[in-house]
Amino acid sequence: MIKNLFPSPIYYAPLVAKGFKQLNHELLDESLKFRKIDDAGIKWSEYNYRGGYTSYGSIAHLHQVSTTFEELRKEIDKHVRKYIKYLEMDVNPKQIQMCSCW
Repeated sequence: MIKNLFPSPIYYAPLVAKGFKQLNHELLDESLKFRKIDDAGIKWSEYNYRGGYTSYGSIAHLHQVSTTFEELRKEIDKHVRKYIKYLEMDVNPKQIQMCSCW
C-alpha cells in the first residue's frame, strides 16, 4: 500500500501576463528612492544587513505607502486566490491579506 502523506503542491506562474518589465522597472525605481530617504532603514541595514539595504527594519508595509508596491500586492493577491482555490481551503480568499512588504 502507498499513501501520499504531506503532498506539496507548488504554485508557479508569471506574476503578470503583460507589462512585467515596466512593473519591475517601477519597483526598482521606487526601491532606490526609498533607499535614499529611509534613514531608519539605512541605519538598521548598517547593523543587520551590511553591504546592502532593506526596509525590513523600518518600512515593512511598502504596499500601504507606495502605489507601485500596492500594484505588486494586487498582482500577488490574484495568485494567492488561485492557489487557495486549488487547495480547496476553507477560507475566504479576501480574508487573506499581505501584512508585510519590505
